[in-house]
Amino acid sequence: MRAFKTLRDFLELLETDKQLLRITDAVSPEPDLAAAGRAINQAGGETSPALLFNNIKGFAKAEVVMNAHGSWPNLALMLGMEKDASLTQQFFEFVRRYRLFPGKMDHRTSAPWQEVVIENDINLFSLLPLFRLGSIRATAVSTSTKPASSAVISTTGTTRTYRTSACIAYR
Repeated sequence: MRAFKTLRDFLELLETDKQLLRITDAVSPEPDLAAAGRAINQAGGETSPALLFNNIKGFAKAEVVMNAHGSWPNLALMLGMEKDASLTQQFFEFVRRYRLFPGKMDHRTSAPWQEVVIENDINLFSLLPLFRLGSIRATAVSTSTKPASSAVISTTGTTRTYRTSACIAYR
C-alpha cells in the first residue's frame, strides 16, 4: 500500500506515468484556467491527465493543479495500481483498504501545509486566484477527490456547486 506524504509526491508519480501535463506558458486566471480544465476533460474523457500551471498572470508564486483526481488512471495510480486498472479492480481495492481503516494513526506535530503561515492582515483575495463565474466572482474553496464530482464555491451571500477538481498550491 503506497501513501503519499504530499501532493507534490503524487504529482511526481503522475508525471512519471505521463498523467501530468506541465503548462509553463503564462496563463490568465480567467478564462484560461477554466477553459483548460474543461478542454482536457472533453478531449481526454475518463483518461485525461492532470494539468499543472506554474505561470499564472498576477500571481508570482502560485501553482494550480487541475484534474489531479479527475480521471480513472490517476485514481488507479493513487491506489498504487497500474494506470490501466479497470474500474472494478479500483473499486475492490478501495473496499479492501476501507476495511483496513482505521489503520495505525501517526501523530505529527508539524505538516507541509504549515510551511507558510500568515497571521496578520489576511486577505484571501490576494492569495488565491479569483475566478469569474458569469457575473459572480468567487474563489475555489474545495478540492474534488473523485472524477466529475462537485466542489462547493462560496460567493457573497450564496453557496453554489460547480463541477471541478482543481486545487491550489503555493511554493
